[in-house]
Amino acid sequence: MQSDDKYILEIYRKGTLTAAAEALYMTSPALCISLRKIEKRLGIPIFTRTPHKMIPTEAGMEYIAMLEDIEMREHNFARYLEDIKHLLTGKLIIGGTHFINAYILPDILTQYSKKYPHIQLTIYEKSAKNLEIDLLQQKIDVTLSCDEKLLDISKNMPAFTDHILIGVPHQHPINKRLRSFSLSADDIIIGRHVHEDWPSLPLSKFKELEFIMLSEGNNLHDRVYDLFQQANITPHVKLEMSQMITALHLAEHGLAATFISDRSITAHCPLLFYKIDSPVAIRQFYLVTGTKPYIPFALQRFMDFFPLPAKNC
Repeated sequence: MQSDDKYILEIYRKGTLTAAAEALYMTSPALCISLRKIEKRLGIPIFTRTPHKMIPTEAGMEYIAMLEDIEMREHNFARYLEDIKHLLTGKLIIGGTHFINAYILPDILTQYSKKYPHIQLTIYEKSAKNLEIDLLQQKIDVTLSCDEKLLDISKNMPAFTDHILIGVPHQHPINKRLRSFSLSADDIIIGRHVHEDWPSLPLSKFKELEFIMLSEGNNLHDRVYDLFQQANITPHVKLEMSQMITALHLAEHGLAATFISDRSITAHCPLLFYKIDSPVAIRQFYLVTGTKPYIPFALQRFMDFFPLPAKNC
């Protein structure tokens, strides 16, 4: 960007010739002369002079908007050139919930780190709401979310799909009645539950069960209560927990049934699982990069690992 253009932007941002001249390390008379030359060259007044402030004219505002666009493009291009020069260096700040960091990211981060060993990775673990705030304030580069409100105001791309299942302690008598619908952990791992021909059940079939529920502030909590509301059922809540993994372990010990993402089920889990007959039980997560106009190479290379394959792939 030429010096003349920088003069115009500085006057606009500072509001007065004196403040702009000070920021530009020049005298006010010199800046005033430069402004007159620019306006003469353009054939229009860019600012209206008042005793206390320089106010852009209508044409001046259009000119300033164009200069700001040029400034942003030059800044982004400079970032692009730096990325090309230093592709193997840089940093990436990722924000995730406990579910994302524990069950989705480990394999990806391992592969990413091996491929780009000199990129510094920072991982934050917070609630989905706090991650949304951090993303919009540009404190993190990327997060994974299924929050439609965040998706509406941010750049995003599909990341993965998961299925919310009911996990029931193996010894519970309901498993005998629903034997033909039950799935083992191994069934889940190979993706049998995602096949269209595997039967799902309405939540009403489980209304007698006691449940370990996740506490508020968690998307799984919201989805599960939506499911109960759709079925017009009030759940029997045995206990509320903040973490899904803790709820899973308690269910494995027979305390009560729980709701679990298929992405977090590992081999030898003793629970029996059931597919829920509702589209609410299927979540589409997105990789969300906020509102920044330029996506650094370190983040672009992270995005290359998505979308993840379906559970049965």
